[in-house]
Amino acid sequence: MKSKSVNIGVFGSLKRMKPLRQIEATELMLAAGNLSASYAKVLLAGTRPADLAKAAERKQVGGLTPEQMARMQHEMESVQADFKTVEKTFGDTVLQLVVATGFIGSLIRNMEVEKFMVANYPEILAQFKSIVQATSLDAP
Repeated sequence: MKSKSVNIGVFGSLKRMKPLRQIEATELMLAAGNLSASYAKVLLAGTRPADLAKAAERKQVGGLTPEQMARMQHEMESVQADFKTVEKTFGDTVLQLVVATGFIGSLIRNMEVEKFMVANYPEILAQFKSIVQATSLDAP
């Protein structure tokens, strides 16, 4: 966070969390590209009491019952776990997309394959071309 522009209110929210939760919240903020005080407050509100520096100073969110807060915490933990899973597999997924796009591009550049596709599967050929164009670095 040293090289990022961070709202000063973020640190107030992070300070109310235990160190491991601070790291986790900071990683989520950086990965989401959102270093705002309001996002930090949302992460604080979704933090389990066990992860707060002082559980007795738990911040209450107006209009929410304890059951709703518990459900929100559970959902936030689930979203965080899903986010970490996606983050771990993102590189492999992008690599597979690049390889598949390259293969599709080489197929449709083959004149015989293109003639066959035009004659038999024009809608699929159009989709293949749009995929190659969308993933091309040369595309405007």
